[in-house]
Amino acid sequence: MLRKLAALLPFASLFVAGGARAIPIDHYGLGESTEDRDAPKVAPSTACSTLMLYAAAATSGDTTADKYRFTGQCTFNVAPKGKRAVMKTVDVLVDAEWHPKLKRASERVVVKHPDLGVEFSTWATCASDPFIAPNVACTDKGMGANKFEMYISREDAPFAKNRATASQVDAANAAVGANAAKIWENPTITRVRPVGAQVVGAKTAISIDVAGGAGMCPMEIDFGDGTKEKLIVWAQKPFTHVASHAFTKPGALWVKARALPGCNGEGTVVAIVK
Repeated sequence: MLRKLAALLPFASLFVAGGARAIPIDHYGLGESTEDRDAPKVAPSTACSTLMLYAAAATSGDTTADKYRFTGQCTFNVAPKGKRAVMKTVDVLVDAEWHPKLKRASERVVVKHPDLGVEFSTWATCASDPFIAPNVACTDKGMGANKFEMYISREDAPFAKNRATASQVDAANAAVGANAAKIWENPTITRVRPVGAQVVGAKTAISIDVAGGAGMCPMEIDFGDGTKEKLIVWAQKPFTHVASHAFTKPGALWVKARALPGCNGEGTVVAIVK
């Protein structure tokens, strides 16, 4: 079973195929000055509008912790203190928990980018589950120490607030199924292979094998013909997933599946397209 990310959320511009990665505003002070007079006095807001739920182990109405995994992109300010903002859009994983008894929401945020690799936590006390309910009031917000903590506003936490609906939680619960105990384990891409003949313009299948965890793997596939696609692929057993694609040009094309945060590894195969 395979679902494209854009099919799972109501946002019109969910992910940008082609992998645009950065919004540079890279203007630093000149000379020996250690401060930039135009630097913001307050950390710019972190925008995570593309976060989507893809795995859950949550039961509404009980007192046990509800667990959610979100994948997507966030835009962070990564400039040093005292410098103008440098906003980078990066791939992220947010592992979120809601504890009904404690009224406590917490997150583990994993950022993946060649220039920015960091993991940190957030927490807040909320009136109800902030991840699936709109306009939930949260107080006592905090953020764990990390190398960008002074430049990311903790008031934006929880980053994954109001990113899922009850029906999306039901679908994510069903996808995880009997593997709920493994929800926090990242699976690994083990193999990529074409299925059948590849002909320009005709839909063909690419098989992707994933091992470990709940078998739910956010990834980006580069089909080698100038097309990239961000997907979440999963199946219960075995963890073999099939993506379809119509190649736009002939030749020996390198097809590469690259894990996004929440999955590990990569796989590459040559598709002979006629």
